[in-house]
Amino acid sequence: MGLEGKTFALGTHSVSGNEHNYLFRNEGEHFVPRGWVEGLASKHDGRGWVPADFDRDGDLDVFLVNNNGPWQYFENRLPARSWLTVNLQGRGANTFGVGARITVEVAGATQVREIHLGSGYLSSPPPEAHFGLGDAEAVDRIVVRWPDGQTQRLEDVKACQVLTLRHPSNER
Repeated sequence: MGLEGKTFALGTHSVSGNEHNYLFRNEGEHFVPRGWVEGLASKHDGRGWVPADFDRDGDLDVFLVNNNGPWQYFENRLPARSWLTVNLQGRGANTFGVGARITVEVAGATQVREIHLGSGYLSSPPPEAHFGLGDAEAVDRIVVRWPDGQTQRLEDVKACQVLTLRHPSNER
């Protein structure tokens, strides 16, 4: 049995068709579509997105990559709230601390982020952890569990800053 070649006329669409961009908001019990309300949805063929604080004002903006369409940047213009961004300086070849787990405790709530790369198709957020802190002026506790198992703890850390932490072996 021989193989026979086939071609497909896709026009400006990908094999999977035109995939619109969506945004959902976590309402606790369920997720509510909010893309059109927030201005983030579009009819372009969305493929990659990067949430990051591009303008360093403390909130997450969004950069979208569309297949056969324009790149799009959405600046978050909601009123400023409290926040913390944590950058890690790992050791050896792992300069960004990829694989580290960062836990932040503030006002009785706990948030966890892991540093990773390559989390999306044709996109990846920066290797940093962003935390929304509501109205808190400080973080009660930060715990970093590095990929090699070492743990680092900080207490009473001022909010609204980009905090850079070095692997404990880099401090010597």
